[in-house]
Amino acid sequence: MKRQAETINRIINSLTSDEDRRQDLWVFYLENNTPYAFDEFLKRIRLGEKRYARDKKIAQDIFASSPKFDNFLTNFTELEKEIMFLMALETSTLDIARYKGISEERILQAIDVIKSKPAWEEIRKEIHGS
Repeated sequence: MKRQAETINRIINSLTSDEDRRQDLWVFYLENNTPYAFDEFLKRIRLGEKRYARDKKIAQDIFASSPKFDNFLTNFTELEKEIMFLMALETSTLDIARYKGISEERILQAIDVIKSKPAWEEIRKEIHGS
């Protein structure tokens, strides 16, 4: 079992250096998917990222950002920012998972990470006044 985990870890590390993608691949594998499907899974993720880049460019053209908000965003990974934006639009975690091509469990894990960051608590207090 340990040897198998080491092999899977080597495969995942050879496919991507992005920590979020590595976690996505581990969750994908632990959901009883075969490592042979990793490549197709990464292609789906990359397609979602291309769509996100397009959508992000459109949003930047529409909304003028503030330095304070930009600074706030530097505390989060691209995946975390995308989840926050989609949640602000009242997108369900299941729909976000489908859009991103990753499991809902991975989305929920990222939300827990977002909520654990000090920057999140600071902005929450500023918005809600408590």
